[in-house]
Amino acid sequence: MNIDDKTNPAVPQPTFSPHATGLPPNYQQHQNPHPQQPHPQVQYIQQPPQVQYVQTPYQYGQQPPQIQYVQVPPQQYVHQPVVVVQRSRGGSFVLLNSAMIAMFAFSDGVSQQNMDKLFPGNREAFSEACTRQSRVTYLYFHCVLPPIPSPTTNMAPNQHILLEDMEETSDEIYETIEEARRFAGEKCWEAYFSYEKPGHFKQIKEYLWQLDDYDADGFLSHMITNNYLDITRYLLDLGADLRRITCDQVLTEWSPDNSAAMLQLLADFGMNLSTKRRISYRKSESPILRNKEVLDWLLDQGVDINRGSNNILYEPTGKDSGCRDNTVEVLNKAAEYGDIELFSYLVFCGAKPSQGNALHEVSWCDDPHRGVAIATYLIKTQHMNINASSASGSLNTIFNRRHNFGSLSPLEAAVLYSDSASAAISVAKLLLENRAVLGRAVRIAIEEKLFQGLRLVLESGADPTEILHDAILENYFKGVKVCLEYGGDVVRGYLE
Repeated sequence: MNIDDKTNPAVPQPTFSPHATGLPPNYQQHQNPHPQQPHPQVQYIQQPPQVQYVQTPYQYGQQPPQIQYVQVPPQQYVHQPVVVVQRSRGGSFVLLNSAMIAMFAFSDGVSQQNMDKLFPGNREAFSEACTRQSRVTYLYFHCVLPPIPSPTTNMAPNQHILLEDMEETSDEIYETIEEARRFAGEKCWEAYFSYEKPGHFKQIKEYLWQLDDYDADGFLSHMITNNYLDITRYLLDLGADLRRITCDQVLTEWSPDNSAAMLQLLADFGMNLSTKRRISYRKSESPILRNKEVLDWLLDQGVDINRGSNNILYEPTGKDSGCRDNTVEVLNKAAEYGDIELFSYLVFCGAKPSQGNALHEVSWCDDPHRGVAIATYLIKTQHMNINASSASGSLNTIFNRRHNFGSLSPLEAAVLYSDSASAAISVAKLLLENRAVLGRAVRIAIEEKLFQGLRLVLESGADPTEILHDAILENYFKGVKVCLEYGGDVVRGYLE
C-alpha cells in the first residue's frame, strides 16, 4: 500500500504539511543526493536527525487514536531522518525515518477488531502479525515510503524495514528509542534544576513524553515531594499513574515546603490517603507535623492520629534500640522535637498521651533546654507517669535483642541514651529531681559502659561500692575508676 494510493478509501487524504511529517517550518529542500538511484520528478527533503514527541490523550474505553497518514503531492516523496513518537496511555507510535512503525506493549493478545480500529486499511498486515503471535508482546508495522540510502543520517542505509525483517532491526530501533529516552531524561532534569529560569516548564513539557514509565514515575515522585504543583498537575492530566507511587513514599520524602494543595491534587487523582496511613515517619525530621495546614488536611481525610508505626526504633547513633513502636507516634515525635505547642495541638486534635512514650522520647531531643522544657510540661501539665513502662500496656513491643532489658522507664531510657543523645543527661536529672525510681538504671550504665549515665546515678546517691563490684565483674575499668572517686570500697564490695 502506498500513501499516495488514492484508490484505497481507508487511507485518509489530508493536505500535505511539513508539520504533519514532523519537519520543522524551516526545513531544507535538496536535489536528489543519490544520482545512482535517479528518480525523475522526485524531490528529496532532508534535515539533521532529531526527535519529536506528540501528545495524544487517551482514555480506556474510548476509541484509540488513529495514525495520521501523510498525503504527499504526486511525484514527490518525503525522506526525513526524524524519529517521531506519538504516545498515549495505550502505547506508542514510532515514525522512524522512511518507515512508519507502530509499537504497542500488551500483556495479553490483541483482538483483530481492535487492530482494525487502530490501523484502518492495514488488515492483512495485522492479520499476519496476529497469526504469528497469539500473545502479542511487541507489535510492529511497516508502512510505505521508498527505500533510499541516506549517508547524511546516523541510521543504517537501508530505510525500508519490512514486517518479517523486524527481528533483525529491532535492536537498532530499540537503541534509537533508548537514546531518545536518555536524552529526554537529561533535558527534563536540566529544566527542573533551572526551575527559576524562564522556559523551564516548556522544556519539561517538550521532552516529558520521551521518558519511559520508570523515569516518568521517578520524575513525578520528585515533583510531588517538592511541591511542584504545575508540573505534577500536567503529568497527572497526561495520565500519569499514581498507583505506582504509594502514599508511604510521598509522605516519607515530604518536603517542608509542601502544601495541602498538593495532597488535595493527589486525592483528586485517586491516591489513597485514608486511615490506613500514618502521619509521622521515623526520620530525623517529619515536615508534615510541622505544617499545620497539611496536618489539618490529613486529619480531615480521616487519618488516624493515634496510629503507631510498628517500626524498629533506633538510637541517635543509628544502633538498633530493640523496640518496635506501636504507640502514638505523632506525640513521640513532638516530644523528640521539644515542641510544646505542637504537642498541645495534637492532644487537642485527639492524640492520647496515655498511649504514647513521649516522656521516653524526650531524651532524643537535640536541644537540652527544649528537652527539659517539654519534659517539665509532660510531667506537670499532661501528668504523665514518671515511672511508666515503655511497653505502654501492649502497644509497644520490646524485643531488646541487644540490651535484653525488656521495657524501660523514662529514666532508664535517658540513661541508656546518655552517651549519645543531647538532652538525655539533662532530662535524667529532671526525672531524678521529681523522684523517679532508679530501677535498672545502674545496671544499664554498667553493662553498656555508659560513663555519663554512670556518673549521673552516682551523683543521685547510688551506692558506689555496690556499683564498683559490678564494674569489676564487667571489666569496666573507667567505671571502676569513677566509683573509686565517689568513695567505693573495694574490700567491702569484695566481702559482700
